Amino acid sequence: MPRKRKAKKAEPKPQCAICTEPMTLKSVIPGAHIFPELRTYQCTGCGNLRTVEDESELVIPEITQVAA
Repeated sequence: MPRKRKAKKAEPKPQCAICTEPMTLKSVIPGAHIFPELRTYQCTGCGNLRTVEDESELVIPEITQVAA
């Protein structure tokens, strides 16, 4: 009798730092030589794009520079 496959647990989507809507993975730039893998996420609400090396960086709010 064949075994049933276990369902994959849904990973929580990262939230946008601007509007707190979920972000979806848009592209992955593979790591090469000494450079790390980069992942680009896009917010489904406001369209904000964010490229990070690690998903833990998405928890840290973006730093915006204000012209003085």
